[in-house]
Formats: sequence, C-alpha cells, structure tokens
Amino acid sequence: MITWSPISDEDAMGKLLGYLVQYKEAWTLESYYNTSLQATAVSAVIKGLKVLTLYKIQIAGFTSAGVGVQSRPQYAKTGTI
Repeated sequence: MITWSPISDEDAMGKLLGYLVQYKEAWTLESYYNTSLQATAVSAVIKGLKVLTLYKIQIAGFTSAGVGVQSRPQYAKTGTI
C-alpha cells in the first residue's frame, strides 16, 4: 500500500479532481502504468506487481487544467509470495 498527504486547496491551483499514480519497474525503459483515483483518496493498493521487484512510484494531483507536478520518485520493493 502507498500513502500520501492530501494536496492543499492552495497548492492544487484549482479544484482537485483526483490523483494520478504512476509506477513501473525501476531502472527500466518501459512506460509507466497509470491509475487515477478520486480527490478524497490518500492511499492506494497496486495489484499485479512482480515478486521481489523494485518499483518506481510517483503521484500527482490533477484538475480540469491537467496533471500537476509529480512527487519525487519513491522506490519500493515487493516481497515474496
């Protein structure tokens, strides 16, 4: 499970519509997988990940104007079955 602090109204630069969670296997050239969540979300469970694999995860809020600045990348390694 990943968690984050909500974006303040001031930082959202408009009405926050939701969050975009992007993730991929770290250190690869593959594209990110994207998951959109409601504006009230402060956590997510990413399913279907490979075991014992390091992932790069970034989160950004979005408004009707588009996606905001992404968070700094966070790295997490999955466990065993």
